[in-house]
Amino acid sequence: MWRRCWRRESGRRGTQVSMKSRVQSILIFMLIVTLGFIWGNSIGSAPKSHSESQKALEYVRPILEPVVGADNFTDHLVRKIAHFVEFGALGGELAALLVVRRRVRLQGIANCLFAGLSVAVIDETIQIFSDRGPLVQDAWLDFAGVCAGIALILLINWLAVQLVRGRVLRRDSATASGASRR
Repeated sequence: MWRRCWRRESGRRGTQVSMKSRVQSILIFMLIVTLGFIWGNSIGSAPKSHSESQKALEYVRPILEPVVGADNFTDHLVRKIAHFVEFGALGGELAALLVVRRRVRLQGIANCLFAGLSVAVIDETIQIFSDRGPLVQDAWLDFAGVCAGIALILLINWLAVQLVRGRVLRRDSATASGASRR
């Protein structure tokens, strides 16, 4: 009965679209958009990148200036934070795809890490062709963002699994104790 909630028959005979495949499709679309955003920003020239950093600087100044101090708040810091956040989103999307596909194992996590590092290296390589200086430290920062995104999603998944198991165990023990009273 409850499988009907997760699966719906489509117009064609015999084809079923599950909730899992819908979520996978959305995650793959988000991955493509994120890759386009990351690599699209790398294609731009140095002056264009600098002007975009200045715009972002004005938006995040009220949030970050109290944290890092007025003297330490620069467009360089904003660019580094942007690198970390962009790649954190990428890592989170990769890990979410693992969770949805139920492939959270060492090999799947290693594949996500490799994919994230590959995207970071490609990102820095693109900057060579757009007359910007590629930096190894940016690739490491990007990879750190991927690692943080993966770790965050896997932690959330682990907590959710523990919560569900805890509820199931409490429900089973309550049922067992109720049955033993009879």
